[in-house]
Order: sequence, then C-alpha cells, then structure tokens
Amino acid sequence: MWYTGIDQHREFCVLTTYGPDGPRVKQARVPSTALALAPYFVQRLLWIPGLGKVNAFTIYTEIDGIARFPSAGQFLSYSRLVPGADNSGGRTRHRSGSKAGNRYLKLAFSHAGIRAVQYNPEIRAFLKAKARRKPIRIARTLVALELARIVYAVLTKQEDFNGKFKNQPLSHRKHATWPRRASPPA
Repeated sequence: MWYTGIDQHREFCVLTTYGPDGPRVKQARVPSTALALAPYFVQRLLWIPGLGKVNAFTIYTEIDGIARFPSAGQFLSYSRLVPGADNSGGRTRHRSGSKAGNRYLKLAFSHAGIRAVQYNPEIRAFLKAKARRKPIRIARTLVALELARIVYAVLTKQEDFNGKFKNQPLSHRKHATWPRRASPPA
C-alpha cells in the first residue's frame, strides 16, 4: 500500500511517499504557497465541510482516480465506511471492524467528520439524532459516510460543492482565501 505524508512547516511542505517496504521512495520539498496550485479536484474538496489541506491531499492520493469506482457503494466500501458481511448458507450477517478497504481513507473521513461536527450545527444535529439510537462511534462513522458520499458526488460530477448536507443548506461556509496566512496583514 502506498501512502503520502504531508509535513507542514512555516515556509514549505514536505510531501513524502512511502512504499509497502516502509522506506522512503520519493520526497519533494514544496513551498507552502505552491499547494495553492493543486489540481482542481483537490481545490474542490477543500470546500467540503471538515476537509482541510492534509485530508484533501490524502484523499486525492489514496483514491488514485475516481474513475476506478463505478458506483458510490464501491467507493464507500473501499473507504472502509460500510460494515462487512459474513455470508454463509443463504444468511447474511453484518460484522463490524472489517479490515477490507483503505485504512487511510477511513482515517481521513473520520477526522473530517469530527471537524465537520465541530463547526457545522446542521451536521452536529445529524450526529445527535443518530447518537440517540446508535452508539456514538457508529454515529460518527455515519457522518464520515455522508461526507464520503459528498466527495464521490463532487469528484464524479466535476462540480463544486453545493453547500448542502443531506439536502439541508449549511449555515457555515468556508472562506475563499486559501492558502490562509499565518497572521493578518499589518
């Protein structure tokens, strides 16, 4: 499994790619302002609630092209956001903790879900409604699942995020200035 890490410093970012053997394969030192020249679909991902620069680049590198997934269900399954299944004798039982899929996408969407709940009251209300009937870890996974559906829709339709979560407009919108400056201009 290949994965990319982004170490952010003040004036530059270090993008490091690791291979299945563990040692560093490729390392690039990129100025922080150059990340603004990221591909257009990474720029589109940044408008989705909860997704920041690191999560957007993680999703970009781990998906390796959205065309690989003909349906949203296959994308969600690859992202480890759906329960596994044990099928035997015509019976289907769901099991939790399935190891099938990409663990880095699961982590990225889980972190995005936590941030989205933190900053968006509509998403927080969705989490609380689910947490009344289900354990909190499952409710958080359902928020991550909805964010993954939004990511799939944005990348396949090649349109900007419409500002809705579960067909409900979000009251909190991200600002258009990116990359953000460390301090306001004097």
